Amino acid sequence: MCSLAALFLSKPLAAGLFLVGLLVALTAWEPVASRLPSVSIKVRPPQRAGRRRLRHDALSLVGDIRRYVKDAPSAAAFHAESVATNVALRAAKDEQERQGIAQAHSQRLMEQSEREGQELAERFGGRVRHVADEFVRRGLLERGDADKMAWEIKSQPWTVEAANRIEGLALHL
Repeated sequence: MCSLAALFLSKPLAAGLFLVGLLVALTAWEPVASRLPSVSIKVRPPQRAGRRRLRHDALSLVGDIRRYVKDAPSAAAFHAESVATNVALRAAKDEQERQGIAQAHSQRLMEQSEREGQELAERFGGRVRHVADEFVRRGLLERGDADKMAWEIKSQPWTVEAANRIEGLALHL
């Protein structure tokens, strides 16, 4: 038994093949009276942490960002709200009412911007940071540029810029 444990510790690939063979042998056994439920396990080799993996991760991130931006609400909704605010400002009776309308509009814009930034950071922030850190580690990007990308991911127009930069670096690999 000690030699089996030593084999598992010294040669993980051989241990994995042994377990797969054992699993195949056990699932192939069939009792006479009834069939027992079986379990199938897919065994995949670990992905390499090299250029191909980084390129795949970066291009996958860029595709996800572009799909998000494409499906996100357009600037038309923002424009319609701005037009409505301008109409309300012109219809205001006095300066105090104008200030109230402008402040409410500014507050809505700030809240919308914060929500958008938080959603983008939750959706893409970690992946952007990971890819940017890998580019820094490989010497393709400076630390300041990586921090700028992490900041840009919080605003939709800048997110597109960050995606373009990530795509360019990934294709340079």
